[in-house]
Amino acid sequence: MASAYNSEPWHDFFVGVAGASAALAGLLFVSLSINLQHILGHAWLPRRAALTVMLLFETLVLAVLGLVPGSRRRRWAWSTWVWAWACGSAPAANAGVVARR
Repeated sequence: MASAYNSEPWHDFFVGVAGASAALAGLLFVSLSINLQHILGHAWLPRRAALTVMLLFETLVLAVLGLVPGSRRRRWAWSTWVWAWACGSAPAANAGVVARR
């Protein structure tokens, strides 16, 4: 039961998630750069693109926080909660703006 709160068994998972989210964020950034004129031509696409980049970046940061060696479970819980709260407020505000249209 104590291993559920230990980040060491999750090391390989965090490495995989960090690599996948970094690769996807990079591919998304390149595709946004190539299709910038098309994306800016639609009113709803820039917000959607920014939200997608932010969600991939959030996943990357949480995976990297899980890879910090010697992190205590209380510090891990607080850093995860604070980061999720900070990133969670922007999608909720964006959803409210889209829903009002």
